[in-house]
Amino acid sequence: MEYCRVTNQFFDIIRLLEEEKKKPKDYGVGASLYYAEVMFLESIAQYPNENVSDLSKRLGITKGAVTQMSAKLLQKNVIEAVKRADNKKEKSFRLTEGGKLAIKGHQQFHEQANQKLCDFFATLDRDEMAVIFRFLGCLRECIPFCEFPCHCGEEKRNNKEAAYHEPATTECAQFTGDA
Repeated sequence: MEYCRVTNQFFDIIRLLEEEKKKPKDYGVGASLYYAEVMFLESIAQYPNENVSDLSKRLGITKGAVTQMSAKLLQKNVIEAVKRADNKKEKSFRLTEGGKLAIKGHQQFHEQANQKLCDFFATLDRDEMAVIFRFLGCLRECIPFCEFPCHCGEEKRNNKEAAYHEPATTECAQFTGDA
């Protein structure tokens, strides 16, 4: 496998993750919900008595954004507004049955994906896992990182050999002309 292809695929996956957050999904409630809306629902589920100001602080968004999002979620019938008995101006939110179903659907979606990853990792041998752990450690050291063009010429391969005491035998497609 060429180094450039690995680098390119890695950044393609990061882009896909970001794009997926922007796509709405129906988690079984008949309404499509964006990632931010599901996070909002989960906050309401976890902190049911919080008002607009509290949710704003917790989610790191403006009060206006909380008001806009709650209006959308009210229309989608996944939350309902609750006026407080002690303060009629202040309101909090609670999940409807649809909101609870949406959270459950979102969790099931991720549980299935996580199980698929676990099933894959279970097929790997000790050496393959060591490579993955080495890669993840490198990622952790490089955070935050951004996309870059591949520069894996001879000097880079020699550095890899010195750092990991392994021969670097693959050629970079960028330098050999292979794709």
